[in-house]
Amino acid sequence: MRFHQTTRLAVLIALPLLLMGPTACTPAAQKGAVQLTRGAASKVLRSLGRDAGEIQAASSELPGLASRYGASAEEVTAVAGSADNYQGWRVPQGSIDRMVATARTVKNNKAVSAGVGVACDWMAGDVTSRAEFQQSVVNAAAGMTYDDARAFADATTDLAKKLGEIRASGTSQDKAAAAWLCYAYQVTPVGSAGG
Repeated sequence: MRFHQTTRLAVLIALPLLLMGPTACTPAAQKGAVQLTRGAASKVLRSLGRDAGEIQAASSELPGLASRYGASAEEVTAVAGSADNYQGWRVPQGSIDRMVATARTVKNNKAVSAGVGVACDWMAGDVTSRAEFQQSVVNAAAGMTYDDARAFADATTDLAKKLGEIRASGTSQDKAAAAWLCYAYQVTPVGSAGG
């Protein structure tokens, strides 16, 4: 009889943990934060000249982050552990890779973060005119040669277009993944130039 009570107690303790999923016991979840999948975080960190680290958002930030990019806080939370598996991450990442290649040529990792920020602001509706968008891209590409600045601007414009398409007609998961992409590239401190 005692064995059955112990087994029943163990099941009652384990069941809520199983229902909450694998992120429930992570250090980020214990701190009231949601952590971006390590694969996606590694990609962002390398793109910005950083060797290692984690990217997480406080739970209190998620509603604002989600609404800014047309997603729900629940979807942003659910997608965090696999964001780079969704079109909302993979498709824009190709444009960012082009931005990274140009930024590495001119040894300016900050340009990547700034360029992604411009494209994400366009997606979120914070940049509303073409002239404002172009001026923001020019500011992000400051110090580049004409050819590098042109390549960077083309990649940034392509990123803005892709993000706009995701916001307009992407699935809820794709919008949430795009929200993570925008957040990750803008919240991560940039490493040393040329990194």
